[in-house]
Amino acid sequence: MEEKLIELIKTSKSRNEVLLNYFGKNNGESYELLNDFINKNKIDVTHLEKETKYCLNCGKKIEKWGKKFCGNSCSASYTNKGKTHSIETRLKISSN
Repeated sequence: MEEKLIELIKTSKSRNEVLLNYFGKNNGESYELLNDFINKNKIDVTHLEKETKYCLNCGKKIEKWGKKFCGNSCSASYTNKGKTHSIETRLKISSN
């Protein structure tokens, strides 16, 4: 039984995958059991940790999963880099 769990830990890509495949659920109790098992057996789990992401514009660490930028202003400035306005647009902007 322990060998199966060790093999699952070594071949899985995330803790969630281990929890669902071994315990059939992902809750606080099963998470604690898994962590206790990992600590007790001194298993290397660096491959299960989330990859740290950084903002594409300013390089700040991003806390939320699935984001590319730290905020709307960085997203806008990254998207607008190198963008030039037409002569008509420049004249409209300067006339206001």
